[in-house]
Amino acid sequence: MCTTNSTNQPPSSPHLPPLAPLTALTPTTTRIIAPNPGPFTLQGSNTYLLRHPSSPHTATLIDTGAAGDVARKWVEMVKNVVREWRVGELGIVLTHWHADHVGGVDELTKMAKEENITMTFHKYHTPDPKSSINSLEGTQFIPLHDGDRLAHLDIITTPGHTSDHICLYDPHTHTLFSGDCILGHGSTVFENLTTYIASLRKLLSFLPVDTQTVLYPGHGDVLPDARAAIEGYIRHRMEREAQIVGILREREGVAGVDEIVKVLYPDMPEGEARLRGAARRGLGLHLGKLRDEGRVVCRGVGGGEVWEIVDRGSV
Repeated sequence: MCTTNSTNQPPSSPHLPPLAPLTALTPTTTRIIAPNPGPFTLQGSNTYLLRHPSSPHTATLIDTGAAGDVARKWVEMVKNVVREWRVGELGIVLTHWHADHVGGVDELTKMAKEENITMTFHKYHTPDPKSSINSLEGTQFIPLHDGDRLAHLDIITTPGHTSDHICLYDPHTHTLFSGDCILGHGSTVFENLTTYIASLRKLLSFLPVDTQTVLYPGHGDVLPDARAAIEGYIRHRMEREAQIVGILREREGVAGVDEIVKVLYPDMPEGEARLRGAARRGLGLHLGKLRDEGRVVCRGVGGGEVWEIVDRGSV
């Protein structure tokens, strides 16, 4: 059977700029990085603590990093900042269900009790059972919806990376918190390319055209121009799609997945099974988009499956 619904992970560079674990990005925004670096998480999972502009003892925390020892180290940094800010009320918003973004909920709850901080947890719910988490570690999540405002942040639903993904926009500072929809380095993973591209275009339509928006990603460094970053992501995906169609054309409209991967990633070592598998999954999602648009079909089963252009004169 031809399958295209696996999450993809493009090969990423091991050469990343070092980032401090705790950085005051602005007087009201502090980035706290969970210490879980790796090829999928880059320098670690970014979390952002925001002081409310009109209520200095109220704060919002975006994401909670990973669980275990990572969470215990991360929550100590969070504790230091909330003590400095004298936070009494803390609203936590989760950009999506992945473990490297929700893993610190338990440790954070313990910290809040010790520090006598009132906390609320917020998350966008979807019918998808894989990402319809409405509680974690016994903590109930208050549901979010597209267009909601949490504290001073606008909620923008952006499915694609996951079906429950959201971004947040701060109109006071013209800042976009992108979660894993856009990263600070390289490209991101996604479950559905058609939905993901639609979300990127939705973000473009949301951003003000007369003011530059800064982008704070879920992994990686700050990007000074959110619009340029989003346009670059869309361009990269469309260029990759054109490459795939070009490879099919060169082979008289028919090619297998492994054959296409070898052309797309000529420098990938043969022994890198994890990267090669990720590349195959990413390619499958591109082919799935083309199939959904009626531009290609999949023929064959198992290891003998091939992809074929439907109308070789129109693709």
